[in-house]
Amino acid sequence: MPLCGSRSVPSRSRLAQADGRRVEGARVPLAVDVSNYTGAISGAKAAALRTAGVGRAIVQIVDPPPGYPPSVFRQQIPVLLDAGFEVEAYVYLWLGGNTAHQVLDAIARVAPWRARLRRMWLDAEDVSVPEHQQANRAAIDAAVGACSMPAGVYTAGWWWRPYMGDSSAFAQLPLWAAEYDGDASTRFTPFGGWNACAMKQHIGDTSLAGIGGIDLNWYENAPTVQGIQQPLTGSDVLQWYRAVTFGAGTERVEVVEAVASTRRDGWRRAVVEWLP
Repeated sequence: MPLCGSRSVPSRSRLAQADGRRVEGARVPLAVDVSNYTGAISGAKAAALRTAGVGRAIVQIVDPPPGYPPSVFRQQIPVLLDAGFEVEAYVYLWLGGNTAHQVLDAIARVAPWRARLRRMWLDAEDVSVPEHQQANRAAIDAAVGACSMPAGVYTAGWWWRPYMGDSSAFAQLPLWAAEYDGDASTRFTPFGGWNACAMKQHIGDTSLAGIGGIDLNWYENAPTVQGIQQPLTGSDVLQWYRAVTFGAGTERVEVVEAVASTRRDGWRRAVVEWLP
């Protein structure tokens, strides 16, 4: 994506807060998850999300009963795909029911887009069931066994420990950790045999680019700057700012990152190619 909407060059440098921690010209590891509470997403709003630095969207697959906001995933998925997002899906597991059927139903619902969806996340946070750890493990095992798409587990340590006995039986699957710690990184408190998470939900029930009812997530994908991995994560980072200096008559920009942290990391510099 170009730095601006066109190839015009601003006359002065600018310093802007980068909520998405963007490095222009590189893929951004900021994701949103959306549900029926988010509502329909227009093409213009999807484009605004991309401009805001979001690279991935995770969509809840649900046809809720009366009394809940209506299902919108059939509208959300194609709009997000067309806007260039990596799109994944998630299904909430009601552990007191047949979890295998729940997963099979979710996969059937996304059949028109299945080949373009990266993963099906199995949402394990049901507090309506007792803390019967063996039964809960069996329910999640059935869900995993029924998932013919690449699977992952969405959960939190506060739930996994009492309801699953901190079981490590599913640690081979990618973890999407619900931490809500405000830290845009994949750092988390280990549990369930997971020592790393593929994605972390760090801000809940917020809005971005005019879209409400979303959560913000950071995933394991450091942006690439001229082929060099530049990790932009870490719980020490308190603020992250971007100063962009445009070289007149060139197709290169200098990105200066000011990192204010408890370690006083100071300044880092990187040169990024302008993308057409």
